[in-house]
Amino acid sequence: MSDSEIIECFRLLDTEGKGYIKADDLRRMLTTMGEKMSDRDVDQLLQDAGGGNKVEYEAFVKKMNKAAAGGA
Repeated sequence: MSDSEIIECFRLLDTEGKGYIKADDLRRMLTTMGEKMSDRDVDQLLQDAGGGNKVEYEAFVKKMNKAAAGGA
């Protein structure tokens, strides 16, 4: 996934431009669209991004880049 694709995914969910997305929305996107992630991988991503009910942009981009490089 390219940086522009990562940014686009985030912006699709961050409709109010707050700089974060709800964990439930991210889970739904990652398990149903494109290259689907397993629930286990999504759980790990959310944990790595702070473990709360929201994921901030910076944490999302870092984790997605790491996953794309094969280091999920």
